[in-house]
Amino acid sequence: MKTGCPVIVTKNLSPTLVNGMIGTVVDVNRESVLVRIGQKIVPFEPVVFDKYVYFHRHHIFIKLKCIITNFGN
Repeated sequence: MKTGCPVIVTKNLSPTLVNGMIGTVVDVNRESVLVRIGQKIVPFEPVVFDKYVYFHRHHIFIKLKCIITNFGN
């Protein structure tokens, strides 16, 4: 993920920031990903899930909006 990538929100995070909203990555750093959604810049920070005693998963609730593939054409 890099600056300028179109992304989509994958979870309802607030009444105004809901699943399916589309934005553009403004900045990516170690602590968060900044996304412009409309006129606002929203920070998406990793959420830690403790599934098991020795397992931690960090998740950010956004994903790339589109994926481009090349099949050798």
